[in-house]
Amino acid sequence: MMNLFLKLFYKPEEVILPRLEPKVSWAHLGILAIPVVLAIMTNTMSQGKPLNLMTIIPGMLGGFVGVAIVLLIYSYVLKLLGLLVGGKATTNEIAISQIYMIIPAITINIVLNLIVILTGVITENDVDIYINMLMVSSILWIFIGAYFIFLNIKVISAVQQVSFNKGIINYSIFIIFAIFSLIGNINFIMAGFDQVKRENMKTNINFSNSIDDLQNKMFDN
Repeated sequence: MMNLFLKLFYKPEEVILPRLEPKVSWAHLGILAIPVVLAIMTNTMSQGKPLNLMTIIPGMLGGFVGVAIVLLIYSYVLKLLGLLVGGKATTNEIAISQIYMIIPAITINIVLNLIVILTGVITENDVDIYINMLMVSSILWIFIGAYFIFLNIKVISAVQQVSFNKGIINYSIFIIFAIFSLIGNINFIMAGFDQVKRENMKTNINFSNSIDDLQNKMFDN
């Protein structure tokens, strides 16, 4: 089981292809639910909010439903784009492949959130070290994001039974979205080197801010 989990990080197509089924089952939804719930919990902790069951359970349910809807739309778009390159996968097969691909993506997200949480504890109110750690985390996400795009193209190519180059076309819209996210991360990193913007970040920081929160506050000022 651990070998299969680790393989999702470097040869996901070998794990996913034997597990494709005609329909998305309750088991697949269970696979989707576990990482989503864990990600919501660590995101809540990284923002300094208490894990209150009265508020976190509705958040988990809402988060799961939201992810499921996005996954459905995502799968239909990949199916339609796949028609342009001769893709042979059904929408359900694409959805199942993306459920498995969520596991490594959310695992990395959880690890980075835990690093941010631990940094806030270890630095003991040293704002500069904390901002530097958020910058490092943002830099890591750039490389991780690029790597996961590569993995997703490999998976889509295998599921659709097309070449890697055609897989790039199949995944093109999401590559564009990723570029916009990349620009946001680069802006945050550059702001960390700008003394004025860094001072603005210091006034907004409370050792529980996520990178997105800091970006929003920073560009509002």
